[in-house]
Amino acid sequence: MKTKKEFAVKSMKKDAVSDIMIKDLKTVTDTTTLIEAHMSMESKGVHHLLVVDEKGILVGVLSDRDVKKFSSPFAGSKLEQRQDRATMSIPISKIMTKKVFSCGPNDSIKTCTEVMLEKSIHSVPIVHEKGKLVGLVTATDLLRFFIKSM
Repeated sequence: MKTKKEFAVKSMKKDAVSDIMIKDLKTVTDTTTLIEAHMSMESKGVHHLLVVDEKGILVGVLSDRDVKKFSSPFAGSKLEQRQDRATMSIPISKIMTKKVFSCGPNDSIKTCTEVMLEKSIHSVPIVHEKGKLVGLVTATDLLRFFIKSM
């Protein structure tokens, strides 16, 4: 008789990330400004924006931590200065992560989990071999998968 742990490991090996990935993606281009990205994240309730070119090829990722790191604490307040507005107007190409760790849609959930753990990241974009963005797997998606497997 298999234990719950053995079952989870076995099912994890055969399941592909395409089984759990998010397909309704929130994307932007690298010319999107910091303020536009911030507003988009807030309105859509997401922590990551995937940055694509005109062909849908993944060129970067912008996290809510990136936005917070570069945003002025005075932006939008009575203390806002000209430089605060200027900072919020920079294109995200200047601050996004360009070296993106990704997986393919047929990669195993185990592989995706290992990428997240090894790189200390909370989401992995899913791309076809030519870089076309097709999905996203977040740590929350993995937790849901593991709970269902138990």
